[in-house]
Parts: sequence; C-alpha cells; structure tokens
Amino acid sequence: GKAGAQATIEITDDGVYEDRLRLELRPGEALEIRAADGHRPVLRPADEDHDRPEAVRVTGLRHEEERPTRPRPRSRRARGGQPGKIAGLERSDDGEGSGQQAAGPPTDAPSTDARPPAAPPPDVTFDGVWIAGHPVELVGHLGTARFRHCTLVPTAGSRREGGDVSLQVEAMPCVVQIEFSVVGRIQVISPETGFDPVPVTVTDSILDPGRPSRKAIGGAERRPGWARLSLRRVTVLGDLDVREVGEVADS
Repeated sequence: GKAGAQATIEITDDGVYEDRLRLELRPGEALEIRAADGHRPVLRPADEDHDRPEAVRVTGLRHEEERPTRPRPRSRRARGGQPGKIAGLERSDDGEGSGQQAAGPPTDAPSTDARPPAAPPPDVTFDGVWIAGHPVELVGHLGTARFRHCTLVPTAGSRREGGDVSLQVEAMPCVVQIEFSVVGRIQVISPETGFDPVPVTVTDSILDPGRPSRKAIGGAERRPGWARLSLRRVTVLGDLDVREVGEVADS
C-alpha cells in the first residue's frame, strides 16, 4: 500500500499477522510500524493465498518515478482584453504582431518554470516488532531505515539464494540504524555505481547469523558488504566483511 506524508501504524496486541507486506513510500514521506507498550506482535509476510512466504519489502520512490514528466502547455493570448503576448511575438498597441522577438522578462521577475525544492528520500521505522521467518528488503531510494527493539529472524532451511538473510539492503542512498535488537545475517548490496558505502550503525544489539562460520554482515556472491559499519556495545556471533569500518566500541 501507500502511506501518507507522516504515518504511524501501531499494533495493540500480541497477534501473528500474515499478510502481503509491500510498502511503497514517496519522497518526503515517513512511515513507522510499531508495537504498543507491553506488546510484541509478529509479522509473517505471505503471498495473497497465504501459502508461500514473501519478504517485507520497503521501496522508496524517486521524484521521477512519483511525478512523470508532462508536456508543457502552449502559450496562449492573454485574456481579459489586456495587451498580452503570443509565444515569440510582442503585441503592438493596435493588436498586430510586430514580428520582432519578445524581450525576455526582467531579471528580477519570478520564473514561471520554478519548481519547489526536491523533497528528501522517504524514511521507515520498525519499532518493537518480530519479523519471523522472512527477510526485510530495503530497495529503491530511501533516506533512513531504523530498527528499534526488533527481532529479525531469517527463513529456516530456505532453498533460494540469500534465503537465510534477515535484512537485505539495496536502497541507495540509505542510512541503516539498528538499536536494542536481535538480527540475523545482514546483506548490503550496491545496485548502482557512484554511491558511497551505506552507513550501518548497530547499537546495544546482537548480530547472530545462525552459525559462527557465517558472515554476520556481508555482500552478495561472497563480496564485502557495501557498508560503512559502526558498532557500539554489540555482540557479533560470526564474521564481518564490509567495505569500511567506522567506530567500534565495546563490541
């Protein structure tokens, strides 16, 4: 579905929610999915027939994807009987075209083609939820993705490539923040060139890829994760393979 400019979805029980979770966010929007105090709901995404698992997919749209380019309307004669202008011609007092090119508007006149400043990439926050058996995928054009008091459990025994991933980041640019959470394997992939590594900051959390021989954070096809990793008070039960390492404290 599509969220509004600032939207919050609060879950007020401990139920298991099986549904198709595909979130599409436009520039300038922010969505938070959170549990009410004292509750721990489980999100178990499935397809429309509820018989096959799917990922929780968050897609950030770009401006050009949200607002398709429209052709500019043709200039028309000014209304109301006042002397006006036709495209490329300047009206004389007798209403006849002079055939000369119209002088441009004064330099201090506001431009009719001025557009509002571009809105920032959308943000998404998960707070207090358990996402069981299926990964969270971040794709497109996102600003910040936050996970607070969450548990992200990978698919057990999945046969598809990357099926044991809990969090897959393909969004660019994107800042990932994980706080007070338990997360399985994280995969950070750069789908485009020209972007710096994704800042991934993990605080007061556990990174558990399932087996010590697995990478807690990495990329696809045995490549390093396209991430700049910072850890503060984190327990890591596996290897780390990232592009850059930032601050590491008590981890």
